[in-house]
Amino acid sequence: MGLTWRLRLSYAIGHILNDLCASVWFTYTLVFFKFGIGIPTSMAGLIILVGQLVDGLMTPVIGLLSDRFSSQSSVPLLISSSSHSLSASSSVTRNNFNDRLHDSNDHLANHNKNYMSTDSSDVINSTGNNNSPFFQRFNSVLRRFRPFGRKIWHLCGSILIIFSFPLIFGPPLGSSNISTLAKMIYYLPLVAIFQAGWAAVQITHLALINELSMESSERTLLTSLRYLFTVLSNLLVYISTFLLLQHQNHVDNNNNIRNDTSIKNSMNDMLPLRKLLNYNEVEYIMLPMVMTSHPLSKCSNSSLSSPSIIDFGKDDIPAFQKLGFTIIGVGGLTMLLFHFGVRKKDFIHNVRPITVVDNPNHESVSQIKHPAYIITTWRDWLRLPLFWILGFFYMFVRLIVNVSQAYLTIYLLHSLRLPKVTMALVPLTVYLTSIATTMVQKPIQDLISREDISLNEEKKRRKRQ
Repeated sequence: MGLTWRLRLSYAIGHILNDLCASVWFTYTLVFFKFGIGIPTSMAGLIILVGQLVDGLMTPVIGLLSDRFSSQSSVPLLISSSSHSLSASSSVTRNNFNDRLHDSNDHLANHNKNYMSTDSSDVINSTGNNNSPFFQRFNSVLRRFRPFGRKIWHLCGSILIIFSFPLIFGPPLGSSNISTLAKMIYYLPLVAIFQAGWAAVQITHLALINELSMESSERTLLTSLRYLFTVLSNLLVYISTFLLLQHQNHVDNNNNIRNDTSIKNSMNDMLPLRKLLNYNEVEYIMLPMVMTSHPLSKCSNSSLSSPSIIDFGKDDIPAFQKLGFTIIGVGGLTMLLFHFGVRKKDFIHNVRPITVVDNPNHESVSQIKHPAYIITTWRDWLRLPLFWILGFFYMFVRLIVNVSQAYLTIYLLHSLRLPKVTMALVPLTVYLTSIATTMVQKPIQDLISREDISLNEEKKRRKRQ
């Protein structure tokens, strides 16, 4: 029996807060700290490095700790293979497998007993036995929302993100005219808190797939829906950034017009003095340009005749504050819907004692002809070659994507001197192109596969003739 669409959609929106924050973090953090807050480039890079280090350290730690709250933390995983090329040292004997499986089943039975012993109603009803309609309805809502298992880590991580993210993309509390050291002391703990919360939400939300369904088709559908909302989250971030920067650009233009008008009025008031001192007209033409230039603009040749203006600075911080609060509002709402929609009764508690990865048709140990690797602890993964291959492949792909995403906006503003709205338009264009490529890729791949199959069949037919 498949999952309900209520459960599918409730699960899929549980990662929107992370997706929204990650899109802003990788795309705009370096630009924001460099040109908005005024932190030197090396220090801005250090902030991002510390954040990524915290993320890398907290990811396995939270994964191990959250497994203690899982209904499947003791389920052994058997990765089997029918290939005879496996070495004898890498395979396990059937007797050893049966012994380890028996021990795991005993531990699994005890774990499921402890996991199911505590119900949300026990904690709620312990506070009092008020039978009024209001309290009954309130208790019913609490029973639906009360986190359990991995959802506890998801909720704690979401709270950390909601607390830290608006403070990161905002000016330092108190005064913005503080030293670089004070800014680093202010932002580094916030970044560490944000990355710890981000890791908690990401790991627990992804691991929940295995606790909602044992069917591979349902797991694939949940993953697809999760990716769909990731795409929508990125589009929302870039479109919102474009609108906010465009609005801020209009505000800056209006302020510049008012400043130019006031300067011209001042110059007209000084007209008698200009005639008396015989000042050159060209010098007065330069004055409005110097006074209305960007606060962080620099002159490439130390000459006022060729100013090098970067179209982003302290005046654009309010736009990112609005973006941060928008993200927290949307992400916080979807987080609540996730916790209300995914309930304890939706989880699988009586799981099978073994999961076969390579061949789902195997249902018992006797049917597995070539057992290869038994995964009962995290150390067992280190003996699996495919684990290292996929891990390094994914790491290098993410490295290319994250580096290009982080430095794209710097390149647009600092090197090409483009307007700040391109910070949203160019990443949006890149992202839409990747979506279109993904949609076209599968039909082309299927077409190539069919052609290869037909060619192979044609070769076999010729050989038979």
